[in-house]
Amino acid sequence: MKRIVLSLFSVFLIMISACYKSKTGISPIQPNIDPEPNQSQECFLDVCLESDYNHIFLRTMETTYQLDTEKITCELINQNPGRGFYFYYIPFIEFYDGDRWVRLSYYPEETQWDEQWYLCAIENSDAPFSTRIVLQTKSIKENLVPGRYRIVQFVGPTKCYAEFEMR
Repeated sequence: MKRIVLSLFSVFLIMISACYKSKTGISPIQPNIDPEPNQSQECFLDVCLESDYNHIFLRTMETTYQLDTEKITCELINQNPGRGFYFYYIPFIEFYDGDRWVRLSYYPEETQWDEQWYLCAIENSDAPFSTRIVLQTKSIKENLVPGRYRIVQFVGPTKCYAEFEMR
């Protein structure tokens, strides 16, 4: 009898978790999962690689976007001049649901061939390295609603965040 009750309770919990819907009506379809960590420290260029990743930050080009915007552009910048860094090509997006961040389902067309780590570096340069990250809103599976969002960018062993508003 205990097994039947535990089995029914387990099924009930699975059903409830599958039916999650946030206060805003955004229900993650199949949110992106964190990528496998980048184990490679190889560099095929004559460049020094970042070792601590504490000088890298992400910022959106705007603080507020309209709900009908087609793309959200960010800049990933290493303020440690001359140091190359690895970043995961596909950005992630999260919505603030009043008490927690909810990862959304973002699958752009390039996911099938660009879901990998890239190196941001220039040979023989002492300049701060940076790259642009573009998130195509048409590739977000959930409907966007007004509120707080953030881009999550995996950078080496860390994550960078850039918050913005949608109106």
